[in-house]
Amino acid sequence: MTPYERAQSVSFITRYEHLPREYPVCVIRDGEDWRIGNLDFLRHVLNDFRPLVQNQDDSVHYRKIHAVWRGMLKREDPADGMTIRVRCSNGSDVTADYISYLDQHIGAISLVVRAMDFSYLYNGLLQHSDPGYSQQLLTDYVSGEINYLLWKHALVLSFVREMLGPYYQVARVLTFPRLGPL
Repeated sequence: MTPYERAQSVSFITRYEHLPREYPVCVIRDGEDWRIGNLDFLRHVLNDFRPLVQNQDDSVHYRKIHAVWRGMLKREDPADGMTIRVRCSNGSDVTADYISYLDQHIGAISLVVRAMDFSYLYNGLLQHSDPGYSQQLLTDYVSGEINYLLWKHALVLSFVREMLGPYYQVARVLTFPRLGPL
């Protein structure tokens, strides 16, 4: 592995292993109003996913992870870099099928991420207060829609985590030394 690939792998494994597996939402009734009681937890979950789904310059962005590992699977000549082959229990090479499997996963992630409004979530609500989102933020806050927005994005990210599982499995097997707790 190149130094970039190793660093990317270590960073991805560490990030993936520390993502919550479940996203329970505690809903509190306050008179006629309802609100999320564990908003701090949802904000934490959403922020942990930012490099994976929003920051396209980050080495652990889902498209970059896919490109690196797909490249290793497609590569034929070890002189060009690390090559990976996937074999069935009977010894037959199923690398092409596995590449197709990963392509379907990345397609599903892309479809879901495009359908969501992560730009508003991260640049208008969680990370920054982008002036372009001020009116929408005020409207969502006053209407209570902001609770649904946070909950909806957190639920979608559980799907993204699941779809990134095969990348984690490959990276975990090929990254040495084994990582321990931080």
